[in-house]
Amino acid sequence: MNIQEMDTKNMNAQQAKQVWEAVLGELQIQVTRPSYETWLKDTIGIAKERGEFIVGTPNAFVAEMLEQRMYSLISQAMERVTNSRSEVRFQVLPVDSAPSEYNDSLAPRQAQEPTKVSQGSDELNSLNPLNISQLLNL
Repeated sequence: MNIQEMDTKNMNAQQAKQVWEAVLGELQIQVTRPSYETWLKDTIGIAKERGEFIVGTPNAFVAEMLEQRMYSLISQAMERVTNSRSEVRFQVLPVDSAPSEYNDSLAPRQAQEPTKVSQGSDELNSLNPLNISQLLNL
C-alpha cells in the first residue's frame, strides 16, 4: 500500500511513521542541514486521528519551535505527501514511551573525560591554535 492509498482520516502507528518519514524526506531538501538536524531529525510520526496528524518530539522546545516557526512548511509538505490537508499537532514523547529506534536516537552520549590542565603550566603560556587542539585532544 502506498501513502496515497492510506486512510486519510485515521492511521495506525506504522502508517503514521511511514508518512512522517516521507514528509521528513521532503523537508530535508527544503531546509538547511543544521535546521533539519536540530529541529526535525528526532521527530516521529505517531498517529493520525480525526484528521489530525500527531508528530512526536523529544522535548517541548522542539515542539514549540516546529509549531511556531515551521508549521506552514511542514503542513505543505504533509499535503504534498498525502494529497490531503491535515492539521499537524506536535506532542512531546516521554523517552520510555517512544519506539525503540526513537529512544536510541535520544540515548545519552557517553561522556568523555575532561582534559586536565594545570593553571601554572608553561604549556598554557605558549599556546597557539595548533597545540590548543592537541592539548584538548580534538
